[in-house]
Amino acid sequence: MWTKTNQIVFVVGILLIVAGIYYGSIPKETRLRDQMVDAVADHDHEAALIYATKLLKFEPSNAEAQKIISESGQIFFYLQAAKNTLTEFTAGKDDAEVNPKQLYEQYSKAREFIAKAKMIDPRSIAILNFEENLDKTQATLIHILSMDVFESGQSIVEKAGANYRKTLDILDVAESSQYLSAFLSHQSAWATVDTPVEEMRKQLMPGLDEMDDTGRLIAEYKEGSAKKFTKSLLTYIKVVKRTVDTLLVPEGSFDEFSKAASNATIKYKKIRTKLKEATPESISSKETLLALLKQIPHFKVSHDSSVAKIVSENESLYSL
Repeated sequence: MWTKTNQIVFVVGILLIVAGIYYGSIPKETRLRDQMVDAVADHDHEAALIYATKLLKFEPSNAEAQKIISESGQIFFYLQAAKNTLTEFTAGKDDAEVNPKQLYEQYSKAREFIAKAKMIDPRSIAILNFEENLDKTQATLIHILSMDVFESGQSIVEKAGANYRKTLDILDVAESSQYLSAFLSHQSAWATVDTPVEEMRKQLMPGLDEMDDTGRLIAEYKEGSAKKFTKSLLTYIKVVKRTVDTLLVPEGSFDEFSKAASNATIKYKKIRTKLKEATPESISSKETLLALLKQIPHFKVSHDSSVAKIVSENESLYSL
């Protein structure tokens, strides 16, 4: 019985046969060119590179294919350079041999190659996939660096706080002494704490400098999954420095100095709590760094192994 369903199946079958005949009649090089152009339009430079290579076997002088070999290939050349920057630095090293700050510097160099690749096509699927993997581990590295900053900042503020309490005792005596208040100026009382303050500042400077170095290092991280955390970490560093200055350097009257120190300490504790809450609980300096080092060699530049071969064969076209 010739049902409506049978009619639909028959018509669809005919259309598929016609489409197959039509598609089969198109020259292979034309199909390759169309696939190549579509791949570029879809920002799939991996497929575009493969189609371009196949097309050049039929048409060695095809200008479009040559351009794609040059431009798409350059993207993967940059991505491989980004990966090599990290793998060459970490090769054969364990977590005890890798300085997190020095590793972060390699991430910054790898980012420079990615930025160059993006100038060719900022929406490239290969670039975005590689950058996603890179960013995950870079964000983890920022969390690792934050642990040292957090602990160092806490230690520095505690030492400055202890010095502040000693200073407060000296000034309290000066303020309450009828003899001192009658025969010494206010600034003379301040002068009695100058030497201890300078000595404490010298003790704290190495730690503050280390924090500053980390801050300068991560300041360039403006986009990515750890953007907000990085901003909080930079704020933490600034607050630690301001808190130390407030606690170490007596200014104004006794009450003004005491109030300023109290306000600075409260602000420090708030940002410290905020930073601690934002740090993933799973982060531990040694174990996390070791896991990160194991991930780096597995970053994928491309999914098809033929891409690396194509880029290698045309290496003379590319530059860093």
